[in-house]
Amino acid sequence: MTAQDMKRREEVVRSYFRLLSKIMEGDEKAVDEMLELWDEDGSIQFLGPPPLEAEFRGRAAVAVWLSNRLKVRGMPVKIKGIGGEAADSLSLTTINLIEIRAVGEKIIAPHETTVGTDKEQGFILPGHNVFTFKGDKIFSVKVILSPKPEVAEGLKLEELSVLDVGRLSLAAWAVV
Repeated sequence: MTAQDMKRREEVVRSYFRLLSKIMEGDEKAVDEMLELWDEDGSIQFLGPPPLEAEFRGRAAVAVWLSNRLKVRGMPVKIKGIGGEAADSLSLTTINLIEIRAVGEKIIAPHETTVGTDKEQGFILPGHNVFTFKGDKIFSVKVILSPKPEVAEGLKLEELSVLDVGRLSLAAWAVV
């Protein structure tokens, strides 16, 4: 693979995260743009702690996952909380790409997903994506999510139980 090939693939990864952010904000047009980045037989696989495990194989299945992502903001959630008000909805999900690294034929992209409720409860979920390509199209993305949430500025992690963190993580990534 040439340096020019790698540069094109890095741009695809940047586009993936830019479009994913738009989808998380509710931009329906970004779903079709995102699908253009994928090979027909492409897949996305979640390799987080249970229950954050899932696989969507083929462009049609990836489209279903993206459509689910579109509905995340404002999604009703039942959070019991610890000592705070019980939250009713997911109000904030953002993703921040930290860097892009080429490792052989793959691209690794560490990121942080911020997850928050309407009662300002939430956390950062660190992770990284491993991309493989067929030509300049995404062939597979493996999303590895940390089992340990981190404190997010302005959000109260301490008000969430372990089960709450799991529910919010599932909702934020729309794995179900």
